[in-house]
Amino acid sequence: MRQIKGADFDHIGIKNTEGTEIATDYLIKLGHTKIAYFGGDLNSDVRKDRARGYELSLEKHGLNWKVIWTSEDTKQSGVDRLHDLISEHPDVTALICNGDMVALGACLALQSKNLQPGKDISVIGFDNVMDAQLVTPSLTTMAVNPYNLGQILAETILKRINETEHPQITYFNNPELIIRNSAGPA
Repeated sequence: MRQIKGADFDHIGIKNTEGTEIATDYLIKLGHTKIAYFGGDLNSDVRKDRARGYELSLEKHGLNWKVIWTSEDTKQSGVDRLHDLISEHPDVTALICNGDMVALGACLALQSKNLQPGKDISVIGFDNVMDAQLVTPSLTTMAVNPYNLGQILAETILKRINETEHPQITYFNNPELIIRNSAGPA
């Protein structure tokens, strides 16, 4: 769902930068100042957009402590790479994660170190996967509303089929912060 600059076709996507900016703003409002961005492939446009939202929020609030930590967006990589992050940056108090799966892995890694997500270190994911509300503590996340995206996509396809001369359509979904138990005060 990434947009290709200068392409002459429809695009349906997510406001990734705005989503992580909202999530980072929320953690700062809770008093966090040592927030790390965790996960994602360095070459991914989605990751670049999401990390940019994190950076914009830090800049807006005058925070200079910035850590961007690469990890595959899997639970296992979240577990493995979080141990490295904590070793190198033991003062981190919160994580903005590239996706929910790496966030869930980060929560497991914290629990394996007898740290409680939301109390010792806050964790926010992105996507609102089904497991996000089923784990303990439940995962605070940015919901992207895939059903809405699917509906817009289907409508766009039908417009293309029925009206070949229809102007190019670009639609970006606003992610919504879903506050659960994995994020708490610093």
